[in-house]
Amino acid sequence: MMLHWQRQLADAPVLVCIHGWGATGAIWRAVIGALPHYATATVDLPGFGASPARVLAFEELIRELANAINSLGAGRSIYVLGWSLGGQIAAALTQQLPHLRGLITVASNPCFVQVDDWPTAMPADEFASFVEHFNHDASATFKRFCALQSKGSRELKTLRNLMDKQLTAPTPEQQTVWSQALAWLALDQRPALQAFAKPQLHLLAAKDALVPANLPLQAFGEVQILAGYSHLLPLEAPAQLARAIDVFIKTHNSTGPNKNKVSKAFSHAAGAYEAIADVQKTVASAVLKRLPSVANQRILDVGTGTGALAKTLLAQGAEVMALDIAQGMLAEAKKRCGGMECPRGQAAVCKWKVGR
Repeated sequence: MMLHWQRQLADAPVLVCIHGWGATGAIWRAVIGALPHYATATVDLPGFGASPARVLAFEELIRELANAINSLGAGRSIYVLGWSLGGQIAAALTQQLPHLRGLITVASNPCFVQVDDWPTAMPADEFASFVEHFNHDASATFKRFCALQSKGSRELKTLRNLMDKQLTAPTPEQQTVWSQALAWLALDQRPALQAFAKPQLHLLAAKDALVPANLPLQAFGEVQILAGYSHLLPLEAPAQLARAIDVFIKTHNSTGPNKNKVSKAFSHAAGAYEAIADVQKTVASAVLKRLPSVANQRILDVGTGTGALAKTLLAQGAEVMALDIAQGMLAEAKKRCGGMECPRGQAAVCKWKVGR
């Protein structure tokens, strides 16, 4: 198995792209090109593309791939993106990589072969027949498979030209591994999706002849159906895929400022903060002018800083709970307010708490 960095960007979210049966990591080239602000890596599964043809049990495949993804760097925001069979592999990876930020599948059925409680899939006898035909005549069966993948395309001629460049029949050395990969398609990955509590995006194609667009994936995550496209979404609609992926990641990757860093920075500056906090003083003055009488009222002062507003509120007879992310700021505020007494004889600063 091979995992290739396509673009390394420090501190950018990492998108690990997994291809489907009969393809290679190159299937993602146009999608990656439309996502220039992401670090990206592609996978060549065993026996596909430049990856050596090795027979692996599915559990071994997932373990090796998880190790490869872990090597991309600790502490990074990593998303796995899988098309077709790659979506099923990506789903299985979620169980081995608890630190993943999210999962994106493209034209992928988590249970590709019909079972009693999942009828929106390929009938078991049709799947068995396909496997048998592939083992008997791999080249001809692959050609029929490519025709199925492109069925429903709005630009069939253009898509088939792309397919001719991207998709090639297996060599005799690859055939055994490709046949084994077909067995992976028959595995049910619904439990993995059910167990993955982080964001999921499932992108489907309305004209897909292999994966029904009416899959009930809403139980697992967000679902979008791209109208007018075939199973080959990475080749046929890379810009549309990239847009959906970008919105999904930006929506769920917004972590905000590093709270520990913010807390340390403000704590460090607490001693000198009062002399330069002109904006904060102006805001506090404006707030006080708008307030009704605060006597005997309980007030929460969020982001109290050095306590300028809290001190005034206490002087007007309020009971104040002051919160701040920085312990150093609270210490300064307590110095400022600690010498005062509430009208009811209580401690001037009634409650102090670090807000998180």
